[in-house]
Amino acid sequence: MCIRDRLDIHMRYHEEGLEYLPKLKAIDPDRDFIMVSANTEIDLASRAIKSGASAYLVKEHSVDQLLLSLIHI
Repeated sequence: MCIRDRLDIHMRYHEEGLEYLPKLKAIDPDRDFIMVSANTEIDLASRAIKSGASAYLVKEHSVDQLLLSLIHI
């Protein structure tokens, strides 16, 4: 069974999402993670995907994009 989790690029009181993601993937490489941020920079989205995110969503459009991402992963 594959469980999907959502990570924010900037997580309050925790490590930054891009630093946290590879550690989570190392623990459970089969788990899908969706990175969520208000940041629209292509470089940041690219880094998130390279770090193991299954998708990168921009917060202002997250609901529709999240539903589409969950269907595809």
